[in-house]
Amino acid sequence: FFFYEADYAICYRVVNGKTDIVLANDCDYKVAAGGACLAISDFKYESRTKTIQDITLTSGSRMTIESAASAAGIDLDKKHYKAATYPLLDNASPALRALIAVGTGCDTLPGGVSGIAVKGISNFLQGIADSSNAGATNTNTADTIGPTLGSRSNTDHRREDSSDVILDSAQKSNAASNTEEETTPSVTGDSRADRLLEWYVEMDAKKRSGAVLWTCAQALLYQPGNIVGTSPLLPPLYLHGPPPSPLPKYLQQYNSNPYAITKDEPETGVCPGNGICGKHLYLKEDGVVTCTSFRDNVPVRNTRGKKDD
Repeated sequence: FFFYEADYAICYRVVNGKTDIVLANDCDYKVAAGGACLAISDFKYESRTKTIQDITLTSGSRMTIESAASAAGIDLDKKHYKAATYPLLDNASPALRALIAVGTGCDTLPGGVSGIAVKGISNFLQGIADSSNAGATNTNTADTIGPTLGSRSNTDHRREDSSDVILDSAQKSNAASNTEEETTPSVTGDSRADRLLEWYVEMDAKKRSGAVLWTCAQALLYQPGNIVGTSPLLPPLYLHGPPPSPLPKYLQQYNSNPYAITKDEPETGVCPGNGICGKHLYLKEDGVVTCTSFRDNVPVRNTRGKKDD
């Protein structure tokens, strides 16, 4: 491990109670750290008096907002509080949070799954809930590996403009027999996340496999939270516990053991890199894509280490 991302180092501190509040308007913190994350997403600075007049606090959890408001002596009325339009992340396991981020667009899958947006996911998950037996409890084994999230911030940059989604897809996904569900191993460890992943595969115009989309979600779940400059000899710090074994080969650098066994699905290729970008893997299912580190937009499958001037 030589390269780390500040987001995950901060989230690791939040999850472990080492940081109380984050100054950021990036919704990635709410996805990664869950309801533990309280962020100052905006503030108004009065230059004449050199004081901060107003601040905007956001969180993935309504409970976290209520606790902060209570500590500050603020009533959560309409003037002081704006609830999420689509509280997708309420009681969502880490696996479900990661897949929601992948579907709507995130660092691991820019642009998200075609035809999918916040409103559509909300309708789909509601369809699953509506078609479940009254009073049934959804057992999410992944719930135990990290904190839950709640309301989506009004400063979230993820897409909301999606056409209405026909709930037949959710109903079809829920129509599998109990016998089939018992014999089919869970991909994500969360029944709702499993069904959402199946729906993504059905909806995606690019026809990406579930293996590719789940790999993108796992990249969010298991990116280490080490601080830049940490010795590569020290173990990686995971937000939600160590990753399962084996991880996809594409995520082999996330393994605590560099010699750990990886699985070949989804299939990867190798970009030889150049002086700016080193040798790295890419997902073959994405086809011939552009490595932006190359001056002439050379497809990664054909690069031969061309170096910029």
